[in-house]
Amino acid sequence: VNEIARTTAEIIYDANIAVDETADAIREALLENNKMLLKGIRTMRDYQLHTVMSIEYIARYRRGEKAALDTLLAMQPSLKEVISSTTRPTAKDMRAIEDRLLYLLKNMHDIRAQMMPDLELYWKQQRELDELTKMYKAALRKANVTMIAWSRAHQRLAAGITDPAKIDVLGLARKAAGAASPL
Repeated sequence: VNEIARTTAEIIYDANIAVDETADAIREALLENNKMLLKGIRTMRDYQLHTVMSIEYIARYRRGEKAALDTLLAMQPSLKEVISSTTRPTAKDMRAIEDRLLYLLKNMHDIRAQMMPDLELYWKQQRELDELTKMYKAALRKANVTMIAWSRAHQRLAAGITDPAKIDVLGLARKAAGAASPL
């Protein structure tokens, strides 16, 4: 009985390591399969934030901060195409800049929206992997607790305690669960 309990504990320990290694390998594969998607989402997010900050420079320029336009045009050189003069932009030019930035934001939003189903699938796969890993780890913990309780009950039988009421199986299981918690 002791040898079976010891061997089972080793097998359960090895199985825990195998579950962790397998989960890590699957996570790596999911990340590898989705690295372009994740990079694209980060790039779109960064570009959206950059564009929103550009809109702030328009507000600064309108409040009288003339250098804000230079900063804006340095950050977004393509905006020079929509204005007649970079030194003396008109109200129409400023509106054209705003329109271009809003157009860019809408396009980025649309692109991100197209990417979201794939991103949601990636997140779902990650959650499923986490749930499966927890389920297998819980099953291994239960198996370990069961084995420890079984072993201790047989040790009591070997010590001559044959009355089942005197073998506190529930107490043995609780103690075993405490001893098995690192798994």
